[in-house]
Amino acid sequence: SSPDPTSEESFAANWNLILNAMDNLMNVIKSPTTLKMVSMRLLAQQFVHGDPEKDTDYISAEKYRELQQMIPKEIQDLVDKDSEENTFNNFLNFQEATNINSFNTILNGAMPYYSVLALSKVEAARIGISDMVELRYECDEPGIAFYTLTFLYQEFVKQYDQLRYDQLNNTIAFFEKEVRERRDSLNSLEADLAAFQKSKGILNFELQAQSSIALGEALATRQQEVLLAYNRSMVAEKELEKKIERQSKSLGNLQNFLTEKDAVTNLSYQIAKIENLSVPTSKSRQELAKLKKELADRKEKLKKISDRVSTEKYSQDGVPISTILDQWTQESLNIEKAKAELDVIKQKQGEINQKNERFMPYGFLLKQRGRDITTDEATYLGLINSLNAAKLKVKSLQLSGATMREITPPNYPTEPLYSKRKATVLFSVIFSALFVIGYFFIQELLSRKMDNKY
Repeated sequence: SSPDPTSEESFAANWNLILNAMDNLMNVIKSPTTLKMVSMRLLAQQFVHGDPEKDTDYISAEKYRELQQMIPKEIQDLVDKDSEENTFNNFLNFQEATNINSFNTILNGAMPYYSVLALSKVEAARIGISDMVELRYECDEPGIAFYTLTFLYQEFVKQYDQLRYDQLNNTIAFFEKEVRERRDSLNSLEADLAAFQKSKGILNFELQAQSSIALGEALATRQQEVLLAYNRSMVAEKELEKKIERQSKSLGNLQNFLTEKDAVTNLSYQIAKIENLSVPTSKSRQELAKLKKELADRKEKLKKISDRVSTEKYSQDGVPISTILDQWTQESLNIEKAKAELDVIKQKQGEINQKNERFMPYGFLLKQRGRDITTDEATYLGLINSLNAAKLKVKSLQLSGATMREITPPNYPTEPLYSKRKATVLFSVIFSALFVIGYFFIQELLSRKMDNKY
């Protein structure tokens, strides 16, 4: 559960955050980096707008002449009289070029107004327990005092924002780079998977695998049905053959009948095998029509022989021989038909087994690639969430940072502050005068006492 915002622990934590934020703000204001930037901006302004002949709002003529004498010529050569910003950039590039140069000597020395030491005299104080800070700076040049505070506010806000945003900006850049790389990786994996499926003829592996299994089961069921019919026909054929054998001596046309019967059963086998082909071709259709015509002719011839045989005798059971022969013929046809169908089923089962042996290992490869894609996708989504969180943090800081503004901008001094120096001098003069008068008064008094004594 989240802590109660009104609890003492929560209040203490929030108070510590406020104190840390204020400490960071104070440190940024007085940091050498901030003061160096203020110094360079101040120098750039003074050189661009200063005039050795007359006072300006930026610097007096006397102080400007002193500035020209103190600043080396190589630095003054960087001044662009038409642009304060260009001058500042020239100063900044010159200062950052090497650690040892005349500009760093100015910044790190004891030069009035422009050195870090001089600018560190700026007073920064928190107003009570509020989140407001008061900046104070005193010097004998009104323009320098005014613009020192102006530049200081601009620079410390910039430095403080940079301090807060740098880490988040680096984090955002990192996540953006990772998101791009992960997106490219994910696209590559998906493209490879699509190419693999296309090359192996896989549209929907699960559906195709289920269809193959269902077809195998259907063939197995049909195989059992055909085997049962085949076995029944085999038993019936043997019984009928026994009956025929008992009458074989009196059946002169039996040999012709058997020959035609074998031809009919052979044709039936061929026809059944072609009819059970899964994808008949035009050639197989032509052959099937030819076989069916030949089968019809053979059956007609067999019927004529059977009719001649049937006129000779009845079986011992009183059943006409023609009926027994027709039954025997039919059972023989059923057997051949069953054989043909079993052969086709066995062929199809072999094809399915070969297909499964080739196709089923693809399932492992597809799962492996799918798992890689899922992992990459989860990582990609996690990176996007982290990136959005970092951007939200930046936006939150921007909104909170928007409240950092000048409540009371610095005023341009129009008259000097009351100085204690005059009072001190006046007090010293009066004290000295009283001391001298008192000294002579005491001396005179002592001299009179001595005269009276003698």
